[in-house]
Amino acid sequence: MVDVRLLAKEENNASRPLYEKVFTEDSSAFIDYYYFLKAKDNDIFVVEKDEAMRSMLHLNPYQLHLGKKAFLGHYIVGVATETSYRKRGYMAALLHKALHYMYEKKEPFTYLMPAREGIYDPYDFEVVFQQKRYVYTEEAFCQSSKLEDFLNNAQKSKEKRDITVREANFLDVNAMSTFFHQYFPKKLDVYTCHDEDYYRGLLVELQAQSGGITLIFKDASLVALLPFYLEGSQVFLKEPLFALHCKWDFLSEIEQDFKPNIMTRILHLPSFLKTLELNNYVAERLNLSLAVLDPILQQNSKIWRLETVGASKKVRVKEAEDTDGVITIGALTSYLFGAKGIGEIIEEPDVKLSKKAQVELEKIKKFVRISLNEIV
Repeated sequence: MVDVRLLAKEENNASRPLYEKVFTEDSSAFIDYYYFLKAKDNDIFVVEKDEAMRSMLHLNPYQLHLGKKAFLGHYIVGVATETSYRKRGYMAALLHKALHYMYEKKEPFTYLMPAREGIYDPYDFEVVFQQKRYVYTEEAFCQSSKLEDFLNNAQKSKEKRDITVREANFLDVNAMSTFFHQYFPKKLDVYTCHDEDYYRGLLVELQAQSGGITLIFKDASLVALLPFYLEGSQVFLKEPLFALHCKWDFLSEIEQDFKPNIMTRILHLPSFLKTLELNNYVAERLNLSLAVLDPILQQNSKIWRLETVGASKKVRVKEAEDTDGVITIGALTSYLFGAKGIGEIIEEPDVKLSKKAQVELEKIKKFVRISLNEIV
């Protein structure tokens, strides 16, 4: 039996020695940022042995949007075990504890960026999103001034004289948040709330990695955000955002070959299912009963009836006794996040869906437009 403890907030900083011991690739500046701005608000679970913390898991809070629902959820990071204490089941114990903790808070889902996807497969996490990164060499540009020259030289449009570029500072957080919420929520199904605090923290995070956020203006209006940071001799552009449908020539010259995967897992199943709606083109009502198998969060392992009433597209959820099929929580996660289709999930072990179940599932609008681009 592995004992897992949730640290009191005032204890969070005591996990730093373990972080420094395991995540040796992180710079002191980045760790300073993480423990000064992020870790103080985290829920940190630890396993203690021989009078010290030997294994840990951090839950970083974020305001998340899932369809039309907003909720305070958590991003799993900082999963680490001291080398000599590995292979003792510590990580499994930490994950089980954290998943149940978030379930009790009725959080619809959680997410993480895996060091290796296979580690999290047994816990029903599914790859649903790839972060878009552009990589360039430090020799080409490594400072914002070089980036500014590069962008100005690369932009070939007739409106070049109207384009200005500069590096963001803390006075720009309101403008950046306004820019994001003006253009992007209507294009997304799943995303984190980009409020002023989000951009304030992101700016500090990137500066701790010798980077920043480049702002592009056209006629004095903000039209693009380019977060960037350094790793060794490479510069990464992290999820650049553009308001205008125009060709930015410099992106075609930057190699796009670094795409960390994001994995998600459904937590409190009824809360998740209640966010579902039917596709706009569906005229028929939904009438579907599914037996869900969840070996970890066994409260989810019930028969759930999903239905709509009248012309409403909103899905109603309740427990039932009859079923149109059986599906695992992992298969359901990958399907509803748009990572896999019906044809793929029916081939998975323990998934048995009748023809009716398959037809009814196809009526549900999936969460395919995803932007989960956090690092920590």
